[in-house]
Amino acid sequence: GKTHTLVAKIANDVANGFNLSRIMVATFTNEAGNEISSRINKLINTQNFDRHIGTFHSIYLKHLKYINKYKKFNIITEKEDIKIFYNFLFEAMNVSKLKEANDILNSALGVELKVKDIYSFIHSAINNGAYTRNLIKQDKMIDELQSIGIDMFTVIDKYFHEKISNKTMNFTDILYYTLQELKHNTEYLNSMRRKFRRIYVDEFQDSNLIQLEILKMLSDNNICVIGDPFQSIYAFLNARIENLIDFNKDINPKVLQLKQNHRSTKKIVTGVNSMIELMEMNFD
Repeated sequence: GKTHTLVAKIANDVANGFNLSRIMVATFTNEAGNEISSRINKLINTQNFDRHIGTFHSIYLKHLKYINKYKKFNIITEKEDIKIFYNFLFEAMNVSKLKEANDILNSALGVELKVKDIYSFIHSAINNGAYTRNLIKQDKMIDELQSIGIDMFTVIDKYFHEKISNKTMNFTDILYYTLQELKHNTEYLNSMRRKFRRIYVDEFQDSNLIQLEILKMLSDNNICVIGDPFQSIYAFLNARIENLIDFNKDINPKVLQLKQNHRSTKKIVTGVNSMIELMEMNFD
């Protein structure tokens, strides 16, 4: 399987003398990170690897905190983050209750749009390439809300400023701040590149655009990603299988295809392949 291949490649690096502390392995769940860590520890008999294996968010958060301005930042839950956003949106709409806000949106716009949709849009925009507040503000949805008298520009500014003032961030913010630091803080970029001389990513088909952009910033011909475009199931969390194509174009890696299926019967493989042939996107 894919993960077995990734673990074997890491073990081979270490067996050939590569420093384990210079390897980063990014996963998409804590469970997957623990599983990979356990497999690696068994293969190379070490207990010192866990500090650089985990989700994108956990690894990047740890290294953001090496920068003074992020040292005292704390992670807030989605529920806490939504409350902050709702407070400023309700203020702009001159309402106090969620139902009132939703009714105004539906009545003024003539479409079914909920407050939660606006919150989700902002974080989807960041994950999909709107890496500044100005880019978020340029979206059609924001224009429509502005047109019915909701000052979304102010809402967005207050929402981000409030979190910065209180030294809080959510998971999307971790990626956002990481990319900003890599782009505008040369010392941080160089330190991250020196730190991680090997970067591995498991289940790359589940990555989003900002995660790809961060990897491209860190890239020094030292990244190995493992993925299957036909196993992507997290589009609702902004995952994009196009990352596999873009990674191939931008990084120009050596591509190895795992064509032997060890888990399914011939009948299942044949059926799935017939469905894959109908897809418009070609990943050969």
